[in-house]
Amino acid sequence: MYKVEIHKNVLKKDMKKLPPNIRKAVIKKIEELEKNPRPNGYKALKGHQNTFRIRVGSYRIIYNINDKKVTVLIIAVKPRGNVYNNY
Repeated sequence: MYKVEIHKNVLKKDMKKLPPNIRKAVIKKIEELEKNPRPNGYKALKGHQNTFRIRVGSYRIIYNINDKKVTVLIIAVKPRGNVYNNY
């Protein structure tokens, strides 16, 4: 199993802005990443090594996978249109 870590900005900013029903779905997807960090529908971000995204409705979870340390770092949870501007 992978250890999932969540960046502090995700907890302080991104998660607080989510509607409650989306927040629950995002938390469920994040928990699923512990078992399988490469679930169906995941995509690699172009130009970024070991950085991926998964969809939760119109929101995206951006994360890094470190297979050597067996960790997943959640780096952003934002609406589809805004999330790719910084990555």
